[in-house]
Order: sequence, then C-alpha cells, then structure tokens
Amino acid sequence: MATGFQTVITTSKTASTPTLCRQLDELQRISGEYRREQLGEDWFRDVRDFFSLNTMQATAPSFRPRVLVPELQMQMLAEAGDVTDNTPVIYITNRDTGRDKNREQAMRGSWRQGQYNLQLFMAQLWANLGGTGFVMVGFEPWARGGRGEVWLRVVDPGNCYPDPAANCDDEWEFFGLVERKYLDWVRSRFPEQGYTIQARPITRTPATSDTLMGQPFGPMQMSGGGLPETIAGASDGMVAFRRFWVNDTTVERVKDLAGNSAGRELDIAPAKFHKMFPNGRLVMDADSQHVIYDGDNYVPHGKFPFIRFMGMPSLEGIWGVPPIRYTRSLQDLAERMYTQLFENAIRLNNGWILIPNSTGVDADKFGGLPGEITVYDAQQGHKPEVVWPKEMPAHMAQLPQLLLEEQRRLQGHTEARQGNPGAGNVSEDLYEAAVGQASKITKIRGRFFAGSVQRVAEQVFYCMARFLRNPLQFPPGEAGSEELSEWKPIDAESLYWDVWLDEGSIQPMSQQMLRKTAIALKQAGLYDIESTLEALGIPNAKEISEKVTQQLSLEALANVKSPGRKQR
Repeated sequence: MATGFQTVITTSKTASTPTLCRQLDELQRISGEYRREQLGEDWFRDVRDFFSLNTMQATAPSFRPRVLVPELQMQMLAEAGDVTDNTPVIYITNRDTGRDKNREQAMRGSWRQGQYNLQLFMAQLWANLGGTGFVMVGFEPWARGGRGEVWLRVVDPGNCYPDPAANCDDEWEFFGLVERKYLDWVRSRFPEQGYTIQARPITRTPATSDTLMGQPFGPMQMSGGGLPETIAGASDGMVAFRRFWVNDTTVERVKDLAGNSAGRELDIAPAKFHKMFPNGRLVMDADSQHVIYDGDNYVPHGKFPFIRFMGMPSLEGIWGVPPIRYTRSLQDLAERMYTQLFENAIRLNNGWILIPNSTGVDADKFGGLPGEITVYDAQQGHKPEVVWPKEMPAHMAQLPQLLLEEQRRLQGHTEARQGNPGAGNVSEDLYEAAVGQASKITKIRGRFFAGSVQRVAEQVFYCMARFLRNPLQFPPGEAGSEELSEWKPIDAESLYWDVWLDEGSIQPMSQQMLRKTAIALKQAGLYDIESTLEALGIPNAKEISEKVTQQLSLEALANVKSPGRKQR
C-alpha cells in the first residue's frame, strides 16, 4: 500500500483482481452515500420521471385522473436553450508562433460536426432539472472510416460517482462512471479481456395480458408499485461496465540508475523514481468481477474526461442545488388543485332529480335520461325537478394559476422577460433593458456555463492533439463559410499550447438579438460586410462580401469618371 490516497486503492502490480474490484466497490459506496445525503434516495430517477411526466407512480386506486401542468419542465427547457443558444468562440495560441487560426477553424469544424452544442444543451438541461450535469470527452478510433473522431456526450448524473471531498472539477481525486453495456460492446473494444466474461442468458417472464399487480384492467386497476418478482429479478443480458479514474501518485523505482550520457556529463543526479501513472490511473471492470483494463489515463495533462455543469451555485461539494426544488411544491399544489377542480366539475357538480311522491312517478323505472318520456299526475301540481349545487367561487378556479405565476416569478420567467415590460409606450432601448434586467438568473447560469465550456474546449483540443495523428479536413468552422479547415498533428504533451474561450461569445443572448446587434454595428460603421453576413448566418458570406465590395468599387469608379452623374 502506498501513502496518501493509495490507502484506498493499491497499484496494479500488487493488487489481485478481487482486491481491486473490492476497492472500486468502496469508492463507489463512499461517493454514492454522499450523493444520497445531498440529494436523497434515487434523486435522478425522480428527475427523469418528473421531466417525462411519468404518472405511473400512484400506490392506491383512485377515481381522480391526475391533471399534470408541465410549467416547470418547460421553464427549465427554455432556460437551457437560452444559456446554450450561442456557439462558443475558441482561440488556440502557441507560446512561440502565436495564434493558430488554422487549428481554430479545424476545432470549430469538429465542434459543429460532432454536435457539441447539442450535448452542452443536454448537460445544462440536466443541471437545471437535477442540479448537476456532466459531459464526457472520448475518442472513437473507428469513426470517419477509421480516421477517428473526438466525441463529446452527456452522461446520466445518476451513473456518476465523483470524489465527495472535492469542491470543484480541479480537486477530484477519483471519478467513477457505471453504465450497463451489452457484452458484445465490451468484447468489441476489449477482445482480450472481454471474452473472459461469461455471457448470461436473458430470462424475462412477460406479464399476462389481462392482469397487472393482481388487479384486472379497468377503473380500479392499481398503477405503480414494483414489478412482479419474476420480472424484477430477470437478467437483460447486459453487464455493469465500470470505469474509475484515480489520481494515483504511486511511484516506482527507475531501473537504470546510471542515467544518460548527457546527465553524467553535466553532473545531474539521475532520478531514482518516476510516476507509475503520469496522467492518472484508469481502471475498468465488469460486474465487479473482471478487471478489463488497468493503466494510464488517456486524457493528457492528468485531466479526468468529465466536465460538470451547474444549474445553481454549489456552496459545498460537487452536487449543485437542483433549481426545481425551489418551486416544485408550488406546481405540485397547483396540479392537485386542478385535479380537484376537475373532480368538482365532473363528479360533484351533477344535478339531483327530485321526484315528489304525489306525481305518481315510479322512481325505480325513472332513468333520468335525455329525451326520456315520463308520465306523471298533473292534477297534483307536482313534477320531477332537477336541483343543481351552488357555483364554485371564481377565486377557487384562479388560485392554481396564481401559484403558477408565483413560480414563474421565482424562476425568473417574469412578464418582462416574456416580452411584456409594462403598460404604455416603451422605446426599443427601454424594452431591451427591461428584458435584460429580467434575465439575471440566466446570466448567473451563463457564468458557470462559460467555465464549463472552457474546460470542454481544453480537453477536446488536447484529445484531438493526442489521437488525431494524421492530417484531417473538417467542415467549415463558420456558419457562412464554405472553406474546409485542416487539422495538422501536434504534440499532445507539449505545454506550449493554450486554449482560450471568449466568454462574451456565450453570454445568454438570443440569436435574434445577436442579429439585431450585428445590423446596428454595421450601420454604425463598426462592422464590415463579411462580419455582418457571418453574424446573420448567411451562407457564402465571404463570396457575397467580395461581390458587394467589387460592385461598390465599380460604382465609386464610375462616379469619379462621370462627376456630373447623379449620385445614388
């Protein structure tokens, strides 16, 4: 056992497979218990059910159909769209040669081709709903006809097990990801160790067609609850594929203590030890029984391939505060009241038919159906009468809407943000100022989003530098350009490359407002034609700009040759 963090996990040269798997189990247990303390039991499954409007959660029969109002879900969806609406502008610099525009364009082209913005949107959506979202950076060697591709994808936070002692991404001592994978998937990527895992038969007993949970289908069917034991304990033929990144600082003795000839000439003392895992340690196993890989981390500079996204500031620990917790109780109460209003309107507001005894109408034969003919004794002066209950107060129907409006206010989705700054004539400047002031919470989330995108850009660039070892062409990096960008291999371990994110490029600003700003800058003379067309997303912006510039030049030349000609 080594010192420091190695009191938890031993090195691959001394640990057996069962011991190493047990140590990973311990790391997973520590992280899982801390997550349950912060968020509760099975929090992210509850988030998935909440967002997907999964109503199969009742544990008792009910005649009241639940009325769902996905107000909060739509707000979080719109919020994620506002925060991730712009494409980040990334700069790549070298300490010796300066800015590298060619690799910038290649990286932007890879960004567009890999749909990175969509993955960032999904991660921010997870953060808005569950408090924390994660994206993972990796490399697929078989993509693009065997040329390889650096990918970015969102991962389920419920499958992530970060270091509970860390307060930010740079302090992680370990990070685990547990996913269920098909055995063929594992064997295709790890053929040597994957075939040591025994395949398990898929055994699943289907539910019968006329019963569920002991109740026949109908109005009294009980929904929710657990599945029958024959289904819950069935095997789906998949394995629990687990990956743990560990900041393993274990060192080993250097075999050649003499050093090289240059070191001897300069009287430099040779190193006696070096790191066993220079970039950190990566351990993969399946079903906590089979170690598939145990070696160096594939991400350069010792970074873990996970980037965290937050919906609200985290005062302590990795897991952020879920934004939906602040107002979810208001929406639940509004839904309950809408359900009660529905029941009052349908079941309790039925009229009563009163039949006096003197009418001679047989109550057993009277059906009360529309258009029914009923004979009664008119001489007695009495006839059947329909009595209705009193109308419900108007404020009872308005109360759920008031609760939802309060939720919108607390979440920052006010009337001003929706385009209604107030009564009276409002100038364009005041209108935009009112909308901007109403988006303070979105701007706060934009700051955290910018920090996460900075980390994404760094890891994507260094993974491209390490794995893309041949010149590759990517689609245009700009929306209005047609020129292909080319990636040229570089040394991934070099410390002379820096990646910078223009934070202003991803500030929460809608594309429509960005286009209006571009037009205003062009009218003020601060934008040229090409930059304005690129901001508007017009295809072939460069060619159009050249043609317009040429046309303006010809017109200016014609005006010079013909001074008396009327100016346009």
